[in-house]
Amino acid sequence: MRERGEITYRGHIIGDWLDHNRHMNLGFYLVVFDNGTGGLYENLVIGEATRGTIGHSMFTLEARVIYLKELFIDDNIRIETRILGYDHNKIHYMHWMINEQNDEICAINELMGINVDINTRKSISFSDDTLSRLAILSTEHHNYPMPEEAGCSIRQIGFPEKE
Repeated sequence: MRERGEITYRGHIIGDWLDHNRHMNLGFYLVVFDNGTGGLYENLVIGEATRGTIGHSMFTLEARVIYLKELFIDDNIRIETRILGYDHNKIHYMHWMINEQNDEICAINELMGINVDINTRKSISFSDDTLSRLAILSTEHHNYPMPEEAGCSIRQIGFPEKE
């Protein structure tokens, strides 16, 4: 197990994801991170494949992205995901986007997801099975220190002073 967590997605950067600067557009970082979220949720059996059978779905309450390095066409990437905490209906987790050519972290995504009853659209507790899976998956994750990026907000810079 890696300190950053489990690999939840692998892919490569395609031309349609590039912007006018010829690097990956910020919106597609979110698409790739969302694929990592899908991998995490499938591992926990709370993903899209089981939504219809359990009547629950995960909604995102909060998300933050830190962009560290550019990505370009044909770069191979992976998402590593670690659970930072959970309770009866929420999961706090972090994704790291890694460039597989040089093993550098290109971006970090921190999220808080909540379990929702898809009929009432209200939060609902996880099933006992999901709580068991969370406990198992997070056992190793809990052994590592909290990432320094976790729980931070955007730095406030204020405005220049008037002369």
